[in-house]
Amino acid sequence: MVKDFFKIRLLKKKGFTLLELILVIAIFSIVVGGTILSLSSFFAKSQLTDHSKQIVNSLRKAQSNSMMRVKVSQWGVNFDSGGGVVTFFQGASYSARDTNYDQAQTLPPSLSLNNISFDSGGTEVVFTKVNGETDDFGSLQVQGDIDNYTITINKFGQIEIN
Repeated sequence: MVKDFFKIRLLKKKGFTLLELILVIAIFSIVVGGTILSLSSFFAKSQLTDHSKQIVNSLRKAQSNSMMRVKVSQWGVNFDSGGGVVTFFQGASYSARDTNYDQAQTLPPSLSLNNISFDSGGTEVVFTKVNGETDDFGSLQVQGDIDNYTITINKFGQIEIN
């Protein structure tokens, strides 16, 4: 008789209770929220890493062009912290450059250039012909929402990213 009671009760149940639905929605919301936070953090870090590497590549290209005497000139990179623009240029200085060879990289709004500190006191690094050294050694910081990278250039033209 008890067995028949549970059989009948199970046969009559045809849907989910409100409590079961609320519980499933709550668990789903927690999982989705955690995933979104994790992905946005990953995207921000990835964007910071990619743009920092592009800046290092611009510096290395300027050094390489100077050492190979491309266009029989010096090459450099200028950092505009106000606009978040990194400009690869040809010339002994940014103000005396040949604008035909400028290659500008604008950082996204979530990234900024900070703590630009070069021995020359300026915002540019120019490499010498043949040996690729620089008098504009120092460092700068690429700052993101959650992390930052420091790019360092020493007197001998060695470029590091930390």
